[in-house]
Parts: sequence; C-alpha cells; structure tokens
Amino acid sequence: MERRGHSSQALEKNKEGTEPLKRSFVGSFPDCDEIPSRNEIRRWAHQTWKGIFNIQVFDMNGIQFLFEFQSRRDAESVLAGRWKRNNHYMELEWWSPTAGAIPM
Repeated sequence: MERRGHSSQALEKNKEGTEPLKRSFVGSFPDCDEIPSRNEIRRWAHQTWKGIFNIQVFDMNGIQFLFEFQSRRDAESVLAGRWKRNNHYMELEWWSPTAGAIPM
C-alpha cells in the first residue's frame, strides 16, 4: 500500500532510521559544574566511541548536545552503554521534539 506522495520503499527506509533525527539522540552531563564545549564533546565522542564514524555533534542550548549518527544501529549501540567524561555520567535520550526542553 502506498501513501499519497510516498512509495512503500521510502516509508520502509524512514522506519529504518534514514532520516537524521531518527538516528540522533540528546546527551547532557547534569552533574557537571563546568559545561564542556561542543568541540570538547565532539573530541570526547570520537575518542570514546571508536569504530563509529562521522558522528555529528550540535550544541542545542549550551548544556545539551545533539548527536547525529550515520545509522540508527550505531546510535543504538551507543545508547546501550553507560558513558562517563571526567567522572560525570552522560544522560542520553532519543531525540524528540521535547528532548532538551526545560520543564516549566
């Protein structure tokens, strides 16, 4: 079955995580007094997650970072772990429109 304007093949690809935000998550270090820069986080991610290439890191709001992976499988393997930087654990969640939102 095809949706208007979308082939079933295109819909299957989107389910697999070919859209960038379907293979992205938000990370932060809530217990860290000094918030690292995007460049520090990017360097740390490349050194820590060896074997996972072309990770894009974006500063979302000064305290949270968006990590975009080449595949959803890479993102899932990182999310399955527990990651520390300078003795502070990183909290991770899949990207969503409310990820990173500050509760009111």
